[in-house]
Amino acid sequence: MQSPQPPTERFRFASPEGRQTDPPRARGRADDGTGLDCRVLVVEDDAATLEAVAELLEGEGVSVCKAHNGWEALELLRRGRVPGLIIVDLMMPVMDGWELCRRIADDEDLAPIPIAVVTAAAAVGRMPVRRNDAGFFIKPVDYRHLLEVVRRYSQ
Repeated sequence: MQSPQPPTERFRFASPEGRQTDPPRARGRADDGTGLDCRVLVVEDDAATLEAVAELLEGEGVSVCKAHNGWEALELLRRGRVPGLIIVDLMMPVMDGWELCRRIADDEDLAPIPIAVVTAAAAVGRMPVRRNDAGFFIKPVDYRHLLEVVRRYSQ
């Protein structure tokens, strides 16, 4: 049984002008994580944040798989859901993003997958192991920059 997690802030994006905004509304859903197509794997324990990022990407026509922690993400990856990009939060229960990045780096089949880290708590100087670094985003995330990274790696 999982221990209760402290409440987290509602996920908000920063506009290029620095204003805090809600994520753009999705124009349509591409994949709810159950289909075979998975261009981006989003790993985030906060349900509101996970849904906000998924809606943002799906609204741009990007198929998304979702995992609530590193363990779920590894299970998806080992079942053959190999995305073009993984977006991972660092602070999660069960298996955090640090451990997920280490395990991906240690697996020759998974190591080539680019990883973008999105976090509110990590010090920029202390980065997890990532062979294919796709970026490091501090919350609140500039969603335009995140979309640029997604488009670059998930084609």
